[in-house]
Amino acid sequence: MLKLINRVLMAMFRRDSSPLKEDSEKSFAGVTFALHRWVEDRRYCAPDADMKAVAQELGISRDRLSNYCLRILGKSFLTWRKELRIAESQRLMRDNPDASLTVLAEKVGLDRANFRRQFNEVCGCSPQQWKEKHLCNK
Repeated sequence: MLKLINRVLMAMFRRDSSPLKEDSEKSFAGVTFALHRWVEDRRYCAPDADMKAVAQELGISRDRLSNYCLRILGKSFLTWRKELRIAESQRLMRDNPDASLTVLAEKVGLDRANFRRQFNEVCGCSPQQWKEKHLCNK
């Protein structure tokens, strides 16, 4: 799953666009590398992985991180982090189908209520429904 996320991240960085966007992408090369490592290390699962903390960890401003996410990834930092967390929760469910929602939520940096809400926003169903659809058919 992480390899897929990293490939998408790098592909988004390389996609062709206007000269202005190309200049922006070149100026964000260091951010791309730092975020690539951040994703690889699954630091998005930390409960305190808010934009301010991540920007500080990467040694950039909050505005630079926000601009990077909007210009390069095409989505807000919060949306991107939410998608990473939900993808990680799906991987965890596949690896350990008996894990409780509370345990899954904690492992991806959320409480149970926020986990269910965000999972539904990303997947269009509850974690239990997703699990039944994707794991019970094996």
